[in-house]
Amino acid sequence: MAKKIIGLGVIAVILFVLAIGYKFIRFTGPVGAGFVAGHLCAGVFVAKRDFEEVQQTDLDSTQQSVFSSVIDYQNRSVTTTMNGPFSFSKTAASFHLDHLIPPPVD
Repeated sequence: MAKKIIGLGVIAVILFVLAIGYKFIRFTGPVGAGFVAGHLCAGVFVAKRDFEEVQQTDLDSTQQSVFSSVIDYQNRSVTTTMNGPFSFSKTAASFHLDHLIPPPVD
C-alpha cells in the first residue's frame, strides 16, 4: 500500500513539473520571440548589417535553435516564430521598424 502511495506521489510531482514547464514556455515564448525579432531588425535595418551575420554572431545557439526568423526587406520587418518541440505555443512576433525610423530618402 505504501509503494502505491509513493508511486502516485511521484506521478503527481512529474505532472506538476510538466504543467509548470508548459506554462513557463507558453508565457515566456512571446518575450523571447519579440527579443529575437527586435534584435535582428535593429541589426539589419539600423546597423545595416547582413541578416545572416546578425543571426550567426549576435544570437546564441539556443536562440537559433528555438526560434526561426523571416525578414521582409520591403516592409522593413522581421517575424520570429518558435519551432521544434516548443511550437505548440503558437508564438510569433513581428518587429516593424517603420514606425520608429522614417524610410531612407533616395
